[in-house]
Amino acid sequence: DRAAQPKALPPASSTTVLAERARRIQSVLDAGDHTFEQLLGKLRWTESALLEALVVMKDSGQVVEDLDLDSGEWVYRSAVAGYGSVGTPGALSLAERQARGLL
Repeated sequence: DRAAQPKALPPASSTTVLAERARRIQSVLDAGDHTFEQLLGKLRWTESALLEALVVMKDSGQVVEDLDLDSGEWVYRSAVAGYGSVGTPGALSLAERQARGLL
């Protein structure tokens, strides 16, 4: 019975499309932290396109999702921005500091 079969998930974007989206998101995040809504405004994409790209980037460790305690909003930042630069150790998690021997 066809009605009993679960619906197939919509096809995910190609890796080429996701790579280009990640590149564009990265260029925005290089300027600093952004909320989902700020990214939507700057990139002018659909919510689903941004969501798919951010999830892939977060899962692969390219983007960090963090709750801004001052604003109460979730913000996204580049996981690689500033590494190796002067003054960026504050961007490291406790586990990263331990791994680098800073604690």
